[in-house]
Amino acid sequence: MFFNTLRRIGSIQERHAGKTYTPESFTHLLRCQFRDPNLKFGTIKKKNLKVGAMQILGEYRPAEDEYGDPCIFINFVYSSNWKKIKIEKVNWCHLAFSMADVITHEYLHQFYIRNRNYQFGPGVS
Repeated sequence: MFFNTLRRIGSIQERHAGKTYTPESFTHLLRCQFRDPNLKFGTIKKKNLKVGAMQILGEYRPAEDEYGDPCIFINFVYSSNWKKIKIEKVNWCHLAFSMADVITHEYLHQFYIRNRNYQFGPGVS
């Protein structure tokens, strides 16, 4: 999973060279690389980030998973002053690795919680 995600995200640079996106449309572009209906992507803007900086946040929600709803939430945090993202200016190696790391991490949470039948706490096997 990790390496598939890494390759998929890394290939965007070639396929979309020369294009410019808003933070929302850039998040959508990244979302389109995944077919899993359990993944939900979002865009967050913060004033305290400098333009060009981006954070990737991930969260797995077992309660939603138990009911069959989207349960892995990936949010991209951009500076509120960052209006346009140029594909050439993105550090693709860092983005692809970070994104693959976050998504794989959340899938691991999902795997272990499902194996425990959605039970939590120490000593649960």
